[in-house]
Amino acid sequence: LLELEVHAFRVLREARLVLAPGLNLIVGPNASGKTSVLEAVHVLARGRSFRTPSLEEAVRRGEPGFVVRGHMEAAGGRRWVALGRRGGETEIRVGGQRGRSAAVLAGHLRVWAVHAGTVALVEGGPSERRQLVDWGVFHVEPGYLDLWRRYRRALRQYNALLRRGAGEAELRPWGRTLAVAGEALEGLRSRWLPSWERALAEALEALGPLPAVRVGYQRGWSRGLGLGEALAAAAAAERALGFCRTGPHAMDLRLTVEGRPARRMLSRGQQKLVALAMALAAARVAAEAGAGGVLLVDDLAAELDVERRARAAELLAATGAQVLATAVEPGAFPTDAWPEACLFHVEQGAVAPGERDAPMI
Repeated sequence: LLELEVHAFRVLREARLVLAPGLNLIVGPNASGKTSVLEAVHVLARGRSFRTPSLEEAVRRGEPGFVVRGHMEAAGGRRWVALGRRGGETEIRVGGQRGRSAAVLAGHLRVWAVHAGTVALVEGGPSERRQLVDWGVFHVEPGYLDLWRRYRRALRQYNALLRRGAGEAELRPWGRTLAVAGEALEGLRSRWLPSWERALAEALEALGPLPAVRVGYQRGWSRGLGLGEALAAAAAAERALGFCRTGPHAMDLRLTVEGRPARRMLSRGQQKLVALAMALAAARVAAEAGAGGVLLVDDLAAELDVERRARAAELLAATGAQVLATAVEPGAFPTDAWPEACLFHVEQGAVAPGERDAPMI
């Protein structure tokens, strides 16, 4: 991301940031708009916020809508990407052409976010961990999105049939479609997983000492059956439920410590460290696959002590990704791991121009 422009987003009235390829540190007092800068990048990359499910909440008070624009550099060259929200409608433009969905954004800007809500990877439900896996695989497997969409379409049809009590003859064709797409989807996830587990182990060791955390991959159906067989075996029970719970949409990463759920065995601080390691591991795998991207890190100092901050900074730099990080003051975020850095000051919704290679302490 070479440049970011923001209009009427949260407390930010107008902001323009010319970014460094390495570390970009955004400093300022609490509630000044630092996190809003990161949120704007996340919205530009994924079409959604990491703070709220409703983009309407991101519109600056008294304004009719917001616009976020980014100047990107990728293998295909440089181009502007924009997302605007006005009157309850979202408009996306890539290189001046209108985009059909938020999926087109992710192909231009790969983003990983670490923030207060990231702890949900440990304490939250399976959907949080599935999203981590899905984004991780999406960034390294070009065909993953189309396959995921095909599976979701088939799942919607299958669920509709279950809800109206369809018999085996009606279910069978959609079950076959679901099984083919689902097994292909699971195959790509399984191919990604060992690299992520290796990167996770390295990140946990760097952020430790921590209790030994085990990851159990639960693909969503019995290991002894093909997905088609598992769907047929579960059809009667799922017809009674009115929905399908068999398949990759039920996948989970089961985190345990000494055989018990990690969320019950780890302290709040330890859960945050494990969640941080999980997110950084996904970014590391993407970097190793040549996918690169941008890491958004919100207030690292609030989550970690000084020593672990330094270790986390080294992990962030090792991904090779561009980093946008926030801190209350420059010295709260270690910068030694980057040869180049840019410092921005935010106060009352105004962003001061960045200083290249600025002293951080």
